[in-house]
Amino acid sequence: MHLRRSIVLLAALLLLWPQPTPSLQSQSLPAHVAAKEQLIKFWQAKLTDPLPLLRKSAARNLGALKAYSSLPLMLEALSDSNPEVRDAVVRSLAIIGNEQTISYLQDQIDRDPDRLVKKHARDAIQQILDRLASKEEEAAKASP
Repeated sequence: MHLRRSIVLLAALLLLWPQPTPSLQSQSLPAHVAAKEQLIKFWQAKLTDPLPLLRKSAARNLGALKAYSSLPLMLEALSDSNPEVRDAVVRSLAIIGNEQTISYLQDQIDRDPDRLVKKHARDAIQQILDRLASKEEEAAKASP
């Protein structure tokens, strides 16, 4: 249900989205890269929208877009007043988080009043650790 709502919202936004700006076109970026950058900027702005549903969608979409540049904004959004937004942020951090993110997620576990946010923060830490371990294994196999 939530996924369908996000897809419908994203489709509507894409239909209403303005054409790429000349500055992006002049950088000779492929069209899909320029479009992704515009989407990322759009969703980054929505992380502070007054509507919790848009903030939640922004957090989910930035994770889905693997918008690593959004990491500082996502970390700020961990203190959102709405638990559903914080949960969406935590889930996205599982995708785009790095070693430094783990301490923020641990703080979230320690201080967040919502049990589901705490559970997903624990899960996110584990996913990040698994991803880091996998990268280390790949690097070890690649080196002679």
